[in-house]
Amino acid sequence: MLAREREQPIRTVNVSTENKIDQRIIVKYDLEDLEAVLIKELAYKGAFAFSLSSPDHHILNDYIITRILDLCQEKTGRSYYKKEICISDNYLTLLEDIETELKEANVCNNILELAQDNNKLNIFIIVWNHILPPPILERKTLRFFEEIEEKCLNYLNKSQQCLFFILADTNCTYNTNGFLAIKTPNEFNLNGRKGLLEWFRNELSNRDFVESEISYCIDKLKGQKGDLIGTYCVLQQIINELNGRILNNG
Repeated sequence: MLAREREQPIRTVNVSTENKIDQRIIVKYDLEDLEAVLIKELAYKGAFAFSLSSPDHHILNDYIITRILDLCQEKTGRSYYKKEICISDNYLTLLEDIETELKEANVCNNILELAQDNNKLNIFIIVWNHILPPPILERKTLRFFEEIEEKCLNYLNKSQQCLFFILADTNCTYNTNGFLAIKTPNEFNLNGRKGLLEWFRNELSNRDFVESEISYCIDKLKGQKGDLIGTYCVLQQIINELNGRILNNG
């Protein structure tokens, strides 16, 4: 019966409310290299700029960036304000892109005002690049971090605040001048005591899922052979299934 269910393109697993899984569960897994970099670099005040890249928006946003937000909040003990923009070629510099976006959204006039209007909150500005090639991206980011420090660093230090910039690049891999490059994993390690399969099996077991459901999930994860994007997508599908939703598995 279980084998026949696995062959079906659509599957629903009925679970009790107590067994439902947080959609953010994957954020807790692995990323030890990311933690090591952030723990080394972060302080309780100041300006910080990171760059990361992946062709998949969800990997960057839901996995990597979410982990960064959590770690920074844990490190400083402060909540945060987050603003996302998509970089374009309409303006000469990255700072112009950001400040124009802030003005058009009626948030504030410039970066310094943003920090001042959100007193005692960490500020996150996440800039997405989906279209610009490396030469244009390099031109737009030139001297960006130096400009930010000139405008905001004194205020941030006095107010005990952090200002974080994350350049999230889905179009190319480019080590931006002044930004700390954060490495995106190439794949998930599936096997071994610290592998994804054992970790997820343990998570499901702790929530009292039955062995047939756990084995079904593990087999689906194995099918992606550790591919970062494929495994992540299937993991999200599994979580939705286990939470009682109906999804196309194709």
